[in-house]
Amino acid sequence: MPEVIKRTSAYAILIAENQILLSRLARGLRKGKWSLVGGGIEAGETPLQALRRELMEEAGITLSVEPVYLRDFTNRYDYLSPEGQPLILELTGMIHHAILPTCVPCKTDSDGGSSDGCKWFPLGSLDLDICTPFVGQGLGLIVP
Repeated sequence: MPEVIKRTSAYAILIAENQILLSRLARGLRKGKWSLVGGGIEAGETPLQALRRELMEEAGITLSVEPVYLRDFTNRYDYLSPEGQPLILELTGMIHHAILPTCVPCKTDSDGGSSDGCKWFPLGSLDLDICTPFVGQGLGLIVP
């Protein structure tokens, strides 16, 4: 029976000037994919505290507006550990949304951890094939 690993994270759909801010994953199952900016909620943190911390770590951004909680999504990933052990990752993402007045400058280099840098993408031409599932799921909540 595979071991089940459960993780809860907070993510932000940040929109400005018809663009979305995404973070390129530096490690893990989705390495190289573009994800919503955010990450794991640490012990003692609220989801909003975790989101603000992750925005600073990954993107170098302090929000000037209060993000609005939208909903949770849980995605399940079956994979093998480096030792070949079957594992199941159940990742719950608490999705938040904020509209910024302009595309603020963001970190484009690695945070030394999970992000290889951030980038603003035009919403009209975003290729969801290069993104994690949370990007498409989250956009489905705000884009008709």
